[in-house]
Amino acid sequence: MVSDVVSAVKKASIFKHLLGIPAAPILGQNRVEHLEKISKPILQAIGSDVAQGAIHPVREWFNESCPLLYHVKGDNIWDFGEEPCHKLYQKEPNAKKKSNVDSTCPYYYTCPRHQIERDIAEGLVWVLTPESFVHTEVPRSVSLDNIRFAEFVARECEFLFVDEADLMKGRLNSVFAPDANLIASKDSLINQTGIEISKFNDSHRPQTKYKSWEKFAACYNLVELTIPPLYRQLNSNPLLVDWLERITFHSYGIFSRIVQELLDRSGIVDKDSFRAIFNELKLFIDNLWIDEKEVKLPTLLVN
Repeated sequence: MVSDVVSAVKKASIFKHLLGIPAAPILGQNRVEHLEKISKPILQAIGSDVAQGAIHPVREWFNESCPLLYHVKGDNIWDFGEEPCHKLYQKEPNAKKKSNVDSTCPYYYTCPRHQIERDIAEGLVWVLTPESFVHTEVPRSVSLDNIRFAEFVARECEFLFVDEADLMKGRLNSVFAPDANLIASKDSLINQTGIEISKFNDSHRPQTKYKSWEKFAACYNLVELTIPPLYRQLNSNPLLVDWLERITFHSYGIFSRIVQELLDRSGIVDKDSFRAIFNELKLFIDNLWIDEKEVKLPTLLVN
């Protein structure tokens, strides 16, 4: 992980074009802005690796060619980065209305515009920025799951190296809002999230058809239902507050403490039992919103 787009492109280029190691930069969606950022420091730079008049090899990651433009008539063309790659629709010969199902462009998997995505799929090295790590969606040529690179890196990568880790920590902290007020005011994270969800439902109705959005909305609704009793308990039970203050406040930290206390009361102290029950709880959390599976409470909690 590096600090900016130029560094990400340069380092990925060193791996791929100089060392012969499959690699690619992970960038955001604003292709025009990225092209402007790398133009002077990379594309216009003349050095030992790029002779006068030569095309820099990173240009393949910013190819503006779109095969669909050949089929477009009039002024209905689109700018670089605005290609409707996954927003096409099938029109039946005698149909009065277009299909409601978005289709992927037939050129997508060989399109010169998407060379960077093919390199991501085949790459042994990904070079990210903090922003692309958190916000960039994994392209469909890499995974059909609707997830972002932070989760995908956790699933697929063996190592994550961070350049200037102290600076990156501050930037990641600002992205994840560690000091956000959770529930105590009208400007709290929960209230603002509810407002944004309402706005999104009104203005981006087509995106709400995806199952990932359905799961997120269900999680949010559960949180809203859970907040009143939790808030009441936290204000009336000092022992609970003291218990929570001694652990990392997230689901795994809480469940880890619960498992340890249940085992202590049962007289079980071996690590294998802890690991087995904790893994059951982890599976329960991970599968909580997967409709295709029947999610069951871990055996110890049932007993």
